[in-house]
Amino acid sequence: MSLIKTIGFRAVALALGGVIAFGVAEVGLRVFLPQRTGPLQFTGDPRFGPVPVPSLRGQATLPGVWKYTFAHDSMGLRRTGLVERDGTKTKVLVLGDSFTYGLGVSDEQTFAAVLEQGLSRAGLSVDVINAGSPAQGTDYALRFVELVGHSFQPKLTVLCFFSNDFRDNRTSRIYSVNDNDTLSLRPTAAARSKMAESRRSTASWILTWSHVANLRRMMDAARRTRRIPPGEDPDYVNDVNRRTTRIYLHHFVKKVTETGSDLVVFYIPRGGEIKRYRETGTVSTDEATLGALLATVGHAPISLTPVIAGANLPLLALYYDEERRGIPNGHWTPAAHSLAASFMVTALRARLNGH
Repeated sequence: MSLIKTIGFRAVALALGGVIAFGVAEVGLRVFLPQRTGPLQFTGDPRFGPVPVPSLRGQATLPGVWKYTFAHDSMGLRRTGLVERDGTKTKVLVLGDSFTYGLGVSDEQTFAAVLEQGLSRAGLSVDVINAGSPAQGTDYALRFVELVGHSFQPKLTVLCFFSNDFRDNRTSRIYSVNDNDTLSLRPTAAARSKMAESRRSTASWILTWSHVANLRRMMDAARRTRRIPPGEDPDYVNDVNRRTTRIYLHHFVKKVTETGSDLVVFYIPRGGEIKRYRETGTVSTDEATLGALLATVGHAPISLTPVIAGANLPLLALYYDEERRGIPNGHWTPAAHSLAASFMVTALRARLNGH
């Protein structure tokens, strides 16, 4: 009996020590290095990979950087908020990653929402569907169009390409690229996805308030992502992911054409690319490579690099310093979203009017 009591006492002491250590770490982080907090916004989907959690509303905060509100519809698409989807026949489907989703800005500040507002002021009743999903590449855009994109019957499909899509295409969770340039679906992670669903509410509650839990999440994400050293801004494209991206673009263009939708591709620059363009007037290897790849399928990207670079604003007013190291190479601020949307209104009006 004394042995059992000893084991029990030690177990209680160990648990209590863990609670105290966690509490000290939590307080220390909140004071000296506050982390991003907010509900778990994204979840695993066996069809697409990470997607916004359907029917979720909330607020996310990164102290000293951004604080924004968000709302997802029943499909997990971020709301644009102006035009009722069932009330208009003209739809624009926008695909992309976290820049398209609008990480760091509220619903009404995303370029998708501002684009919808701008088109409305121009006399066009257009529903802009924001199907952006963070950490996704062209493989996700292809799969989305294959499975659900056609259901919207969009007049325009807009692909927003960010440079790290080259990397994300190389590590696709959705497809395997075959030697003959065909694609094969990877086995779905349905079981893991179902398990993750059961843990989602608990994880969301913890991540909403715990800075320790969010630090651990960011450290895990950093291990899965190639880090860019301070002061450097390397290109993402290489011989391997150039080929995979070419194949995805070929299949994507073909699938969009089959749906009867017109296609527009915008290139979204990172902060380092804007700095380079302002200093040298040249675009990155990533942007030039995208143009060459799209040319093989009869398309050309519309660059947002001159649009963002031409604004009389410092980089810190256009890109968030999310690592809080004085390097504005994070996501777009509301100012950059507004600049991009204003340009897109002009670029897309003629296409929507049939010219």
